[in-house]
Amino acid sequence: MRCTPDNKFGPVVVVDLDDGDGGGCAFDFTVTFESVFFALMPSLLVSPFLMARIWHIFRYYKRQQVRVDWFLGLVMKSGLYIILAALQLTELGLYAAQPRLTHSDLALPASAAILVAIVSLGGLSLLEHSTSPRPALLIQGYLSLTLLFDAARLRTRWRLASLGPRAEAGAAEMWQELVIIGALQTASFVLKLALLIFESLPKDQYLLPTIDGVPPYSPEEKAGLFSRSLLLWLNTLFLKGYRHKLEVDDLFRIDSALGSEQLTEKVKFAWEETGVKRRRRLAISLARAFWKQLVVIQLPRLALVGFAIAQPFLVQSALRYVKNHANLPVEFGYGLVGAFGLVYVGIAISTLWYQHLTFRLLTMVRGSLIGMIFKHSLRLPASEGAGSANAVSLMSTDMERIQQTLEWVLNVGPAAVQVGLGLWILSLYMGAVSVAPLVVALICGLVVARVGKNIPPRQRRWMQAIQKRVGVTTDAIGYIKGVKMSNLTEKVADQIQGFRESEMEDQKAFRRLQITNITIGQTPMELTPAVTFTAFAIAQRLGVGGQFHVETAFTSLALLSILIVPIAELVTATTNLASALSCLDRIQEYLEKDVQQDSRSLPPASMTEGRTGSSTGEIDSTDHGVSTGFELQSLGDLSIRRQHIISGPGHNSRPLARITNGTFGWETDKPILQDINMEVTPPRLIMIIGPVGVGKSTLLQSLLGETLVMSGTVECASPKQIAYCNQEPWILNLSIKENILGISEYNEDRYSRVIDACQLRQDFEALSEGDETLTGSKGLSLSGGQRQRIALARAAYSGKQLIVMDDSLSGLDADTSVKCFQALFASPSEALFRREERAVVFATHNAQWLPYADDIIVLGAEGRIIARGDYESLIVGCEYVRNFQVLTQKHPDDSDFVAGRRKTQDDEIVISEQDNDNHSRNSRGSDKMLARVSSKNQSNQKEEEAVSKPKPRAGSNFWYYVSSMGKGPIWGFATLVLLRVACNTAQPVWLKFWVSTNQQNPEEDIGKWVGVYMLLSLLTVVMIALSVGFLLLIIVPKSAKNIHRKLLDATFCAPLSFFVAKDTGMIVNLFTTDLNLIDLALPASFIITSERLTSTIGEIILTCIASGYLALAIPILAVVLYLLQRTYLKTSRQLRTLDLELKAPLFSHFISTSAGLVTLRAFSWTGAADKENVRLLDISQRPHYLLFCLQRWLTLVLDLITAGMAVLLMGLAVRLRDSIDPGYLGVALVSVMNFGQVLSTLIMYWTNLETSLQAVGRIKDYVDEVPREQRTCSGGEEAEVPLSWPGRGQVVISNVSASYGELKVLDGLNLRFEPGSKVAICGRTGSGKSSLLGLMLRLYEPDDGSILVDGVDIFSLAPTRVREGIVALPQDPLFLEGTVRENLDPMWKHRDDENDVVFWSVLEKTGLRALVEEKGGLDAKLSVDWLSTGQRQLFCLARVLLRRGSRVLVLDEATSHLDMQTERLVNELIKTEFKEWTVLVVTHRVKAVAEKESGFDQIVILDRGKMVERGSPCELMRKGPGGLFYQMVQMQES
Repeated sequence: MRCTPDNKFGPVVVVDLDDGDGGGCAFDFTVTFESVFFALMPSLLVSPFLMARIWHIFRYYKRQQVRVDWFLGLVMKSGLYIILAALQLTELGLYAAQPRLTHSDLALPASAAILVAIVSLGGLSLLEHSTSPRPALLIQGYLSLTLLFDAARLRTRWRLASLGPRAEAGAAEMWQELVIIGALQTASFVLKLALLIFESLPKDQYLLPTIDGVPPYSPEEKAGLFSRSLLLWLNTLFLKGYRHKLEVDDLFRIDSALGSEQLTEKVKFAWEETGVKRRRRLAISLARAFWKQLVVIQLPRLALVGFAIAQPFLVQSALRYVKNHANLPVEFGYGLVGAFGLVYVGIAISTLWYQHLTFRLLTMVRGSLIGMIFKHSLRLPASEGAGSANAVSLMSTDMERIQQTLEWVLNVGPAAVQVGLGLWILSLYMGAVSVAPLVVALICGLVVARVGKNIPPRQRRWMQAIQKRVGVTTDAIGYIKGVKMSNLTEKVADQIQGFRESEMEDQKAFRRLQITNITIGQTPMELTPAVTFTAFAIAQRLGVGGQFHVETAFTSLALLSILIVPIAELVTATTNLASALSCLDRIQEYLEKDVQQDSRSLPPASMTEGRTGSSTGEIDSTDHGVSTGFELQSLGDLSIRRQHIISGPGHNSRPLARITNGTFGWETDKPILQDINMEVTPPRLIMIIGPVGVGKSTLLQSLLGETLVMSGTVECASPKQIAYCNQEPWILNLSIKENILGISEYNEDRYSRVIDACQLRQDFEALSEGDETLTGSKGLSLSGGQRQRIALARAAYSGKQLIVMDDSLSGLDADTSVKCFQALFASPSEALFRREERAVVFATHNAQWLPYADDIIVLGAEGRIIARGDYESLIVGCEYVRNFQVLTQKHPDDSDFVAGRRKTQDDEIVISEQDNDNHSRNSRGSDKMLARVSSKNQSNQKEEEAVSKPKPRAGSNFWYYVSSMGKGPIWGFATLVLLRVACNTAQPVWLKFWVSTNQQNPEEDIGKWVGVYMLLSLLTVVMIALSVGFLLLIIVPKSAKNIHRKLLDATFCAPLSFFVAKDTGMIVNLFTTDLNLIDLALPASFIITSERLTSTIGEIILTCIASGYLALAIPILAVVLYLLQRTYLKTSRQLRTLDLELKAPLFSHFISTSAGLVTLRAFSWTGAADKENVRLLDISQRPHYLLFCLQRWLTLVLDLITAGMAVLLMGLAVRLRDSIDPGYLGVALVSVMNFGQVLSTLIMYWTNLETSLQAVGRIKDYVDEVPREQRTCSGGEEAEVPLSWPGRGQVVISNVSASYGELKVLDGLNLRFEPGSKVAICGRTGSGKSSLLGLMLRLYEPDDGSILVDGVDIFSLAPTRVREGIVALPQDPLFLEGTVRENLDPMWKHRDDENDVVFWSVLEKTGLRALVEEKGGLDAKLSVDWLSTGQRQLFCLARVLLRRGSRVLVLDEATSHLDMQTERLVNELIKTEFKEWTVLVVTHRVKAVAEKESGFDQIVILDRGKMVERGSPCELMRKGPGGLFYQMVQMQES
């Protein structure tokens, strides 16, 4: 009989199975309880979710028109729903007709609710089937849950039927009806099971393909409830990772909800809605944008709270059963086994869902914030582009920190619920003593809160230090050629290492607070049990407490176990929140930077009416080609050519741009240009000239909308019709062809015409990969002239109506520049820009082009237009133009010129057209000599792959990391960890003995038990503080500095060819992402892995202490864990590698985009740059998100293993109930509760340690495999030279040859320069000029020959010693992070100059004194933005003037951006200040060096790596038209 009526709530009823022979009793639920919780509530609770799901389908999937071609499945499911509804309707009818069958008043409404739910779910199934790409999660969840409940209801129903008919009237008929009800419910159960199977079938093979064939959904989007709950959709990835090396294409595409573009727009919308300049604006915006995700995350977390709270009750029931098993049925024990399995499996599943949703949200946060950072960077002023490294730091360091801290912040609410419930339940066992954990937590929380106030500023200082270091490192790597030429390698490396050490000091300041917080955060976990039991013991002693027996002790300990972690989380919540908010505030500060305000306005309609030519920028493929193959010649009769130009087509076109009374500058109240009026009309060529620093570039950028408009107006007819060629060409690390095309579509005919006009075809023919050759970072594999021509070709190919050029031909030799100018501008019938009727605004220092300008604007020193007009009028009326001394009449006419060349074609110094072709194919400058990516250079590719991808040597990486720490410190750390774990493990064992003694004699020596227990707890806390502090304050900083120094030395000691072949982003990634892992993730993983490894061993011992039989499972557990670790690590390690590697292109794109910000905006290509960022971000999100998923899979498997151990332990307890000790069982059960978390944390952080060690491995491989500059070419010992070397300056070049691969750049060159010589080295592009200087500075090595400086072969010296002795002024110098003084004298050779006389003297000589005084003097922090491009070169000349102790100076195109007047100043300084020095100058401006006043006593003309002319300027000019130098001079300005 059932001892409790079924119409009562119960919930428990005892079923008497006694048949008179001692049958016993069994456990069951009442019908009322089952009707409420197993039928009515699930059916009612599903309704709101049902409505929400239907709304979502119509809102999302219907819009996407998803189609599933599976008609048979639809028919089968519909039929099953109809049958199931019919059965449920029959049951409802029987209940309505015979109320006595219900056994409860709630059975009838419960049956009706089930019917409504089935019909509703049937309708939802129809929608889900045809619109959703995955099985219906809601239906699967409802069916799974109700099947479990139906099993219990069926058991009750058949139990009722099994009691048989009673003797009273009608009992037999009622019994038969009960059997019918049982049969109906059984059939319904079977149908539900069949429906669950059908609803769980994947739809992959039935999804209709898309038009482009690309899978529209990721595997996760197509996964059903079971696949998601067990992460079965990852199996394919595991299989791929186990079988072969993972590539990007092997990774699943992220699902649409994680798409960076829509996430960015979502957060951006919330950002704009939040309000301007609001405190915590970004954090509030994220909360608004992702509030739904925040709510959904709490559901599985609250379920986890419920399962966690159930654990202490299970412990109590288990201990009670073992103690009283004689009075309880065995069925009760096996029910406990099932309950343990249900609870622990529930913990595993709910933990999975909670953590997976959490990390999914963190991935969304990452995608949205990086997207917003990039979008905002596109709108920043050009001056902010130099700070791209700051944004890279935000996207790497700060983003990592945000994800680490937000993970815990999101858990605060459920943790508080768990603490509250736990304390309430604890009070039921221990009374008022239960407040002890709360008191400990509050005290620790107050301390943490007080300490936490100091964390944000210290963390900010640390992050700023990282940002500063990364910024300087990025700049140094970007300008590595200039660094090496200037012999600043050691200085820059030391400065960066100094920043690293300063960063470590800031890190230590933060770490001290972190250690304090960790210790205090762990204090509740370690002290709470001791404090609670001590208080309980005292209360018991005072007679106000209950009995301290096994059940109370270990149930309370179990409760404390589930309280400790959430209490610790709440204690550290303020710290984590402060840390997250600090990083978010830094990003917010960046996002709130003032954006570039384009002050240009659209003109009146009249301005754009009647304009000729294309206005859309579309490429016209019907244009005729541009004539090429011009002889080396002058531009012909200027007056005749000007007439053709002026009378050309489109002369009366309307203006494209107009400036009216414009005053411009870069800072408010500091105008650079004033009262500017100009008009740009196609197809006119407008040239802007003026001295260095007067604002020519500022005027051009005013047309682009980049400057501040203080007064006046700038009107632009079509801002999208502008192309821009910067003074420093913007070149991406792509192929040459991709750089030229930009985002334009490829048109073969037009592309061919453009490369011919820009004189690039012969360059392509000389390259093994042609126009597919990679340019290298910042175009490092190209010469300066090639970079300028590629940028020019990009502008020409774009089809834009207005071309803005900032001295874009300055880096070209005379021959190439003439050909380019003629093909683009000079010829009215054939010139590309003239024929396409484009307007060009050209700022230049080259007077040669002035006669071809339609309009010339002369800027004066005050930033005003001092003259304007055509060349003929200005040569008469403007003194500045007259000083250019342009020859308006060529010396010989064209025919004489050509004839003269023909007459001397057999002379070795004359180069025919055929020779010129051969020359272009067989010679290149020094930069072109460097490594290129080509099919013939497989060794370089293999080297790059080896450096960029670490080998799977976890052990080697680990010992490399440990060796950087030092053996002594690491043994000390290991000892502290072992002591900590020993003290922690001993506590539950001591508690067991205490309880056993207390049961026998409550008054016996309570002080001993309490004292030792408290001592063990306190020692644990002390060991935590010591171990963590010792590692973070002593070991980690030492290791971090050592690893950084090795990385730094390897980078700056690498040859220049390495930087050509290697992408800058990859190298910068080592200094950012990898070092961040070593600084942040690796120490945490190292600490926790060490502690958890020893703790796992301790927990296994405690778990096995209850029964020796459990120890038999340990070998099996070890094998399972080994296989698990092997399977998991093989894939996760590769994912981590891909995660690191795929961040490099993202950062590279950001850096390159920031560098070319003005160019991108001018071309209106920012949208394309943003799309590329989205693409790269989405790709980088793949391994990032999948790695999170793999970690969740690992946690799930380990939690299921723990569930298996709990079931096994409880099964053994039931089986061995007669012999098992309840105290040891309590120890084991509490240990099992902790074992899952300890084991999960161990494997998780072990894996994190493995993956973080890959950062160490990447750096190790990089350091080991990056080539080093050879100390000497012969490999012998380095020659010894005096400190004063070179004291005379004699240079002897003997039979020097050099090549790259098969490309000969110098061929048996023999030259001799006596001390004090002033030599100009000239020649066409690719003649070997810069190659010669590169060899002299040991930037690369020769094939043969020697270079003697004062009798010492420089190839027998170390490169740094050579660069110390030979002073160089590079074309692209680096400015150090520091003051003006530190940049002028980076070697500190004049630190004893008390009055700074020498500093002011060199600044006076270079014309920069007034500027430096205006900015604050020598000790003001130098900003490169102060200086124009020309002024930067003058500043570097001032730096050279301060160097002493040498007698050799080399200049590589160092005056390319100077006007003629300033160039004369430089030449005068060389003549006077370096009078006794030997000076070698590579230059294209041959006219300047040909003057007697230039001071050059020798001219060397190189061609194809050989000397073809040599002599004084006068001697070479006397050769007339037959001389190559003479020919070059005729094409240059004075």
